[in-house]
Amino acid sequence: MGAAAVVVDLDGTIWDSEPWFASILATAAGIDPELAIWRLSHTPVATLIRRTRGMSPATFSRQAEKAINDLPLYPGVQETLSALSSAGVALGVGTSLPGWIAKPMLAHTGLAPFFRAVVHSSNTTARKPSAAFLDSVLRVLGEHRGQEVWYVGDREVDAAAAHSAGVAFAWASYGYGPRPDSPIRKVLHSFPDLLEVL
Repeated sequence: MGAAAVVVDLDGTIWDSEPWFASILATAAGIDPELAIWRLSHTPVATLIRRTRGMSPATFSRQAEKAINDLPLYPGVQETLSALSSAGVALGVGTSLPGWIAKPMLAHTGLAPFFRAVVHSSNTTARKPSAAFLDSVLRVLGEHRGQEVWYVGDREVDAAAAHSAGVAFAWASYGYGPRPDSPIRKVLHSFPDLLEVL
């Protein structure tokens, strides 16, 4: 299939972050982790962090560093990113998380060096499912829209973003969202299935 570029979502795509976020929030707020998970399913994590007493972006960054070994990457993520990079595929991140959440998580997991572009809600005004959202990642990568560009995500909004930008979509079926209604070019049963786009 000859992928030139792969852009990935983060939550539910390269890491299983909901339980991890819930644990940090539950500890900070003194609530049951199950309640924190329920809140995460209804409210963006950045909003919950800001609403949690004693929690701030700086505090979150410190907590993320302490708890980073508890953040589960999906199987084969590092190996797959390494193989894609070695094959000359341009790698980027396109996430709805703000930078003050995404950047420390990428740094502390050791994944940051794989990505030439990290676009998040703090450094672009474009939002999924707008095509401009993926355009902002592709500009940094020096790539253009086309079917040799892939966006990998787990939710309908990710699939819709790929469709609106005219790029191929790989659905992370192991993530948090149900099967999208928007077009899917490849179903990933695990992250290493992405190597089949080479």
